[in-house]
Amino acid sequence: MLGLSASVGQGANSMILGYKKNLPGTDAYWFGDVGDEQKQFIRVCCGLALPQFDKSNGGLVVIAEELRPSGFQDFTAVGGTIGDWPTIENALIQYRMDLKFSHIITEKTQGRQLIWRMPKLNYGTGEIPLVTYEAPAYAFEELGRQKVEGMIAQDRLHLEEVRADLEEETETAGKALQAVVCWMLGNKAIYASNVKKREPLRAVWGLQGL
Repeated sequence: MLGLSASVGQGANSMILGYKKNLPGTDAYWFGDVGDEQKQFIRVCCGLALPQFDKSNGGLVVIAEELRPSGFQDFTAVGGTIGDWPTIENALIQYRMDLKFSHIITEKTQGRQLIWRMPKLNYGTGEIPLVTYEAPAYAFEELGRQKVEGMIAQDRLHLEEVRADLEEETETAGKALQAVVCWMLGNKAIYASNVKKREPLRAVWGLQGL
């Protein structure tokens, strides 16, 4: 599934990302070494597929979006895990500390409710907020799979850092990947440089002083 050919429980991804807070008129960003190249990212999001049964595995994948105020979105997987719930829970906490993701995208609302009951995920929220969203329904249909496959084919989704881990269970990994990628495609990052400064409505209509 998805041509997957990286797991905290099965061999942790050792990548660490730093975080630079924004100054007025600038964007906050993440930074770190990916392979032999240092990159900057506008946001880091985690896709989560929970285990469906007591003895089944869940999966998560952390996607960083390259800092690129203009041009197409470009995603790099910087962490991935397949395992039972204790493994997934530990991975979420570890990746929050190491990769500092700010969004968790779940399959269903129940997943968000479970995340809210994990106090250890509050690490660093004073500096980097953490929010949760439910993935769009189409993410788990053929359209969602095609969108992810299209990003890979266009060399805009890079999975090299996590392939080995995610191949352990491609169906579960695919759900986590489709959840986060489809959400990020549908909810684009907002850059400070692209926010248009609009005059107040009164000035536009020549109504100053009214």
